[in-house]
Amino acid sequence: MISVVIVAWIGLNVLFASLGHHMIDSSPFPWIGEAISLTSLYRVVLVLISQKREDQLAHHREMLILELAILSDIHDRLDPEAETMGQAADTQSVLNAVTKKPASRPQN
Repeated sequence: MISVVIVAWIGLNVLFASLGHHMIDSSPFPWIGEAISLTSLYRVVLVLISQKREDQLAHHREMLILELAILSDIHDRLDPEAETMGQAADTQSVLNAVTKKPASRPQN
């Protein structure tokens, strides 16, 4: 598509010159060069924006996969210590342990 536009632009300018009219863009064709440069700049910006978006989506996918792996590992795991910690504590024995004075140590 771009090649067709460039060839048409050059052909139109050459046709105007051969018919004796003033050329829109003279022989080195600076306007078409500027248009191509501007188009390239827009394409680069669009590619970088889409790449950044894809990187963000990939990061979110990786985090989701990690969370799912952690959840599936925890669900099937047997943890006797966690089960013991999940049982209700005897409040009287905890109070006794907290209020109990430590035995005095012999000094050297």
